[in-house]
Amino acid sequence: MYVFVVDKSNKAMKKNKSKITLHNQKVVDAHHRNEYLLRVRKLLNEMGLGQVYPKFTSELLNFIYLSRGQFLKVQADGEYFVQAIELKRIQMILYNWCKNSLVPIKGLEYRMRLIDFYEIWYPLILLIKVLNESDEKYSLDQKPEIFDFFEQFIDFDNESFLNQSEIANESMLNLLSFFSIIGSSIPDKIYWLELNDDTKENDFRMRRNITIHIVKAQSVSIMHKNNSRPAFRVGVPMANEGVRWLTLAPAAWGSTAENAEQNLDVYIQSHAINRMQERIDGLPIQMCILNLYISIASNPKVLVRDKDFLIEYKIDGLKIGYVVASLHKKIIVIRTFLFLTYNGTPEGRKLSEITGLGKLDKKYLSIDKLSTFLSSDIRGNPLVADIFSRAGCADLLQAEKIKQKINTNTESTFSSDLLLKYLNLLEPSVEMDDN
Repeated sequence: MYVFVVDKSNKAMKKNKSKITLHNQKVVDAHHRNEYLLRVRKLLNEMGLGQVYPKFTSELLNFIYLSRGQFLKVQADGEYFVQAIELKRIQMILYNWCKNSLVPIKGLEYRMRLIDFYEIWYPLILLIKVLNESDEKYSLDQKPEIFDFFEQFIDFDNESFLNQSEIANESMLNLLSFFSIIGSSIPDKIYWLELNDDTKENDFRMRRNITIHIVKAQSVSIMHKNNSRPAFRVGVPMANEGVRWLTLAPAAWGSTAENAEQNLDVYIQSHAINRMQERIDGLPIQMCILNLYISIASNPKVLVRDKDFLIEYKIDGLKIGYVVASLHKKIIVIRTFLFLTYNGTPEGRKLSEITGLGKLDKKYLSIDKLSTFLSSDIRGNPLVADIFSRAGCADLLQAEKIKQKINTNTESTFSSDLLLKYLNLLEPSVEMDDN
C-alpha cells in the first residue's frame, strides 16, 4: 500500500515566491519608468524647454513612457553566422557612438545626441502629433497649451517634423557607413549595415534594428613574372545600400575605342595595399581604400605611362601620390602606390631635376612618406617650401589640413636645415671673434 503525502508547505513557498517575483518585477518596471521620465525631463531642460514638463498630465506621461523608442538591436542577415557575443559588441560600440553623435534640432540652437533623438525626442513629438489628431486628446484637456507649445517643432500643417527625422536618419546612416568602412577588410570580407524600423502587433513603440550583411571579398589571380598574385575588387560599403564597387572607363585616360565609355571593375593587389600603408603612414588601411575610391570615382585624373596608368590619389582634395594601374583582360588592376615625391611620378622627377636627389637620397631624408610633411618644419622655411612648390608638391605643404585624420605619433627625422645642408644650400654660421 502506497501513501501519497501532499507537502502543503512546498506549495505555499512556491506561491509566496511567485508573489515576490511579481512584486520585484513591478518594482523594476516602476524604476525603469522613472528613469526614462527623468531622461525626458533632463533633455527638455538641456534644450531650454524645461517649463513644459510640469504641464504634462499623468495620462500623457504614461503615453510618453509606453511609446518610448527602443534603440538599437543588431542582428545578422542569416547568410553568414555571426557569434552572439560579436553582435553584442557591435551593438555596444554603435550605441556609444550614438551617445557622442549630435544632430541639429530645427527651431533651436541645440544639437541633440542621436540616442536621445531616437529614444526620446522623436517618439515624443510624434506622440503629441498623433494625440492632437485623435480622440485621445480629451486626456490632455487639462493642459491644452501643450499642443501650442510643440507646434513649432511639429508644424501640423506640412509635417515638417518628418524633415527633422530625415536629417537624423542621414546622420545615422553616415555613422553606420563609417563603421562599416573601418570594420571591413578587402582581402577578407566587406560588411554593410542596414537600418530598419520595426513594430510589433499591439505595441506602438518605435524600434530600430540594424542588420549586418556580409559580402565575401572578390578576387582574381594575376600572373606577374611567372608568379600568380591575387588582386581584390575595390568596393566601399554604404549603409542601407550595399557595396559600391569601383569602376573606371577607358575614356578616363583618353581612349577613343568603341567601348571607351564602358566601365571596368577595379581590383587592387596586396602589394599596392602594403605600399599605401607604408607611405601614407598613420592612415588606417580602410581609410586608404576609401580615399582611393573617392579619387577614382569622382572625376579622376589619369596619366598614361607606357602600358601603365598613373591615377592621382587624393585625400580631401590634396594630391598625395599616384596609384599605378594596368589593363588585365576586362578589368583594371592597381599594382602599386607611389608617394608624390617618388621618382616614378612627374612631381618626383621634377624634384630630382631641381635638387639632384635620387631615390635613396629621398629615403634617407624621409621625404618619401606623409608623416614627414605632417610634423616637419617645411612650411616654415620659405626656401625649402619653394623647392617643393616648384616641383609640383605644393599640396604636401598643406598636409596639416588632414592631420586630424592621421593616427600617427611618429616623430619625423626631417628638418629643413638638414635638407639645405644636404643640398649645400645652407650658409655656414660665422663665429664672431671676441678680439
